[in-house]
Amino acid sequence: MSSVSTLIHPKINELQTINENECEVIVFGRGVGESILVRLSKSRWFAIDSCLDPITKKPVSLEYLNAINVDLENVENILISHWHDDHVRGISKLVDSCPNAKVIISEVMTTTELLTLMELQKSHKTMLEKITTGIEEMQAVLEFLKSKNAFPSFATVNKIIFNDGNDKMWTLSPSEKETYNGKIAFQKLIPNDKSPKKRIPLLQPNHCAVVSFFESGEISFALGSDLENSNDQDCGWDGILKNNQILNNKKLAFLKIAHHGSANAHNQQLWDNFLIDNISTALTPYNRSHIPKNEDILRITKKTINAHIAGKLSRKSDLPRRINTVDKMLNAATISRKALESKLGIVRVVLDCTTGKEKTVNYFGEARPLDDYKEQVS
Repeated sequence: MSSVSTLIHPKINELQTINENECEVIVFGRGVGESILVRLSKSRWFAIDSCLDPITKKPVSLEYLNAINVDLENVENILISHWHDDHVRGISKLVDSCPNAKVIISEVMTTTELLTLMELQKSHKTMLEKITTGIEEMQAVLEFLKSKNAFPSFATVNKIIFNDGNDKMWTLSPSEKETYNGKIAFQKLIPNDKSPKKRIPLLQPNHCAVVSFFESGEISFALGSDLENSNDQDCGWDGILKNNQILNNKKLAFLKIAHHGSANAHNQQLWDNFLIDNISTALTPYNRSHIPKNEDILRITKKTINAHIAGKLSRKSDLPRRINTVDKMLNAATISRKALESKLGIVRVVLDCTTGKEKTVNYFGEARPLDDYKEQVS
């Protein structure tokens, strides 16, 4: 298993600079874990979500930036798209390390109800079960900002986050209805003294995830986070397209495919109307649920020849067969037995800011073309 710096070392000089009319997207995946870096013109960097380097146990994006000698003062924004564990491990360390970065979080994360639950977890541990790593990371981020007399920016539908004329960043979600639904969900979880312990949930499906949208030069691209479809046209991908004030007649040149390429995040209207032909795409696998599945790979690779995957995709057949007697011994010893996370994969895509075409694609570690997995599709 290799670290970020070890994987990228052979091409370290190439990774340090891009041309004036280029931008780049770097996607990190570990089988369970996702993080993204975006570089626009004038060496402006944007970080989205976080996962950990398997060797150093530090945020992969931080390790990458340090390896190519980026001044961390040039990180403009850090977006926390949602609080699921596989998207926020190490995010508080990343925030602490980037002194000028504005932190952007979903407006759902700042509701009074969720903040109340966080405070209850700290002061009344008998009322709440142990919360997830994601919520603990969010607590650490908010407390760090408070110590610096700073505050986050709140992601909502069609909100401009950064604009210097040539380069722009928006958030396209959550919608007002998604924010309201999240508030109601958390309100129901606030316990009283007589209620049983409750665990702060992950809020499924992922309707509150923040989709980000970028423009650089004459092109645009989007990072889909884990946003899924919804039966409600005011939520999920339908909600973005219904309330769209940003996309208009634009065609995306790059898409970080949402929710690991799963069918419940595929929106046909998006693919039919808002993407250039053979769009550059990337996704990360989620090996706990073994996605993308065979049918997902076929669907995506039929839509574009430029599909990339950051991380090794495992199938159920890849997992070691459990032996009942061993499981019984582990259970008796209260030891948890679970499949290890995959080795790190990094996809780097450099785009021409005039044509939107891929100029360079680099694969590191377990990253590869998604098309490579088609051979496994029966």
